[in-house]
Amino acid sequence: MTGTPALPSRPHRPATRAAVALVAVLLAVGFGLLFSARPAAAHASLIGSDPSDGARLDTNPDRVTLTFTENVSSGLGAVRVLDANGDRVDRGDVSGAGAEVSVGLDDLDDGPYIVAWRVVSADSHPIHGSFTFVVGDGERRIDSELARQLLGDDDSGPWKLAGTAARYLAYGGVLVAVGLALFTAFVHDGGPERSLLRRIVRVAAGIGAAGLLLELPPRAALATGLGPDSLFEDGVARQLLGDRVGITIGVILLALLLLAVEGGRDKVVAVLAVVGVSVAFALSGHTATTSPAALSLASDSAHVAAAAAWIGGVVGCLVVVVRRLRHGGSSAAVVVRFSGLASVALVAVAVAGLALGWSEVRSMQALGTTTYGRLLMVKVAVVGVLAFIGAWNRYRVVPVLDADLARTAGDAGHDDTADAGPGATGGLDAGSDPATADGVDAGRAPADAHTVTDDATVAAPEGDDPATLSPTVARHLRTTLGAEAALMALVLLLTAFLVDVTPARSAVAAPFAASAPLGSGTLEIDVEPTRAGPTTMHIYAYDETGQLRDLPDVELRFSLPAADVTGLVRVPETTGTGHWTYQGDDLSVGGLWTIEFVARPTVFDEESASFEVQIQP
Repeated sequence: MTGTPALPSRPHRPATRAAVALVAVLLAVGFGLLFSARPAAAHASLIGSDPSDGARLDTNPDRVTLTFTENVSSGLGAVRVLDANGDRVDRGDVSGAGAEVSVGLDDLDDGPYIVAWRVVSADSHPIHGSFTFVVGDGERRIDSELARQLLGDDDSGPWKLAGTAARYLAYGGVLVAVGLALFTAFVHDGGPERSLLRRIVRVAAGIGAAGLLLELPPRAALATGLGPDSLFEDGVARQLLGDRVGITIGVILLALLLLAVEGGRDKVVAVLAVVGVSVAFALSGHTATTSPAALSLASDSAHVAAAAAWIGGVVGCLVVVVRRLRHGGSSAAVVVRFSGLASVALVAVAVAGLALGWSEVRSMQALGTTTYGRLLMVKVAVVGVLAFIGAWNRYRVVPVLDADLARTAGDAGHDDTADAGPGATGGLDAGSDPATADGVDAGRAPADAHTVTDDATVAAPEGDDPATLSPTVARHLRTTLGAEAALMALVLLLTAFLVDVTPARSAVAAPFAASAPLGSGTLEIDVEPTRAGPTTMHIYAYDETGQLRDLPDVELRFSLPAADVTGLVRVPETTGTGHWTYQGDDLSVGGLWTIEFVARPTVFDEESASFEVQIQP
């Protein structure tokens, strides 16, 4: 009684040459991007503009220039300027170089103007905002509805949801295709379902490619505010596919094409595909702009590779167990072999995930108080359940199967079946003889086999072949593997949502904006970023009618009571009537700072307003 013979491995020279070309491209692109990556915070933010927010200008400016914390891509409608009547006054000649974007202006009349901008940050996420300035005489305030006209439809929810759905398809398809190719090439024993596994690889590759392409229209809608058809407008596709994003999509599509051709037959192609996909994904996410770049990219790549091996392996094992439970034959050898690979993948996912999580969170406060942190905790909890299920199978089920395979090998007197024993749990040795590892005739003489129930390990019924997986164990594996697959689908969904959420470390350090009474009027203050180190502040003073108010003598006082820091007095720079700016690194320690604005309208009067600002370490 023999099992299904292993299919001979035959080299595929065209695929190998294509794989070599792929790895060459990956190395060139990966190293180039790795060493050119500059440390920065994920999601760019506006740190300066000319004219500045709230500025009152005596002369007509020629251009509006925006400066961001990191390089950005600009395209259709990146910067637009409107007057109080809602008429555009910019020339539309948007230009950008690195972290600066500018647009030319027509001759401006005296009055207020609003600037609205949309760009794509280095981590491939679109960001937007608006500010105002005044030329000559006139009120600073302007109808906020004009910003909506510039920014497009503010209801970005549907496009974000569509982008998340497409990203979910991309992640699921790509990781299943890559991981299942690894499983087919290294773990599977060459049984009758091999052709089915290859078909699933090809279908998953097609789904992944479709998801990557379907994500582009929602990205265009979010980047321009002009709907998904703006993808076909001049310059938009170039904006979205510039820098890392276009390279990422190209590399992943090439890897999927190779997998669709090979279907898991070639080990070299499978390995190169997982390497290429892992590096490509790492170069287009939050980690692409996280410092230190090398550590972040390495952790993210390892995380993706391990997740692919785990997800694809679970899908492959599930297919083998279900098919052989239905049509006869044992999946014991395949399950034992995969258990070792799954253990390694789980450790890699956990270690790399912790490194990535900390780089995006950086504090316990951010973990519990931000959307990103809460979603991350849910994801970690689901992965914990997955780890428990995997550990149960690894330490309760697999040892029984392993022992049965070893006894079967001893009974048959085949030395070459030793690879199916404990040494096979490394998961990458596919050289064991499938004739003794799987598919053994159930009519053979019984042995002291054991099977696993929910409560304990019990003796197998008389007449069962020890090498043939008992129905009880097979059904247990089918249930647990199915649960793992469902939970993995949930993890991928959470990941797809997390990509669009501002990292916790950035969300906690979001700009601070508040107002407080000052005399008979109001004082407004903006602080950015709210992280220890250099900060930029904008202060506006209004009278009781809402007009900007001129104050001749002002100062800022900083204190941190928890650290006994007092007596820091600074004089802000006057940039226009009722508008002051201050840049400095006085807030160099994390904690709850008090910022007090003191004004002296006359030599006898003093007015003040204070604010409490949480500065992150």
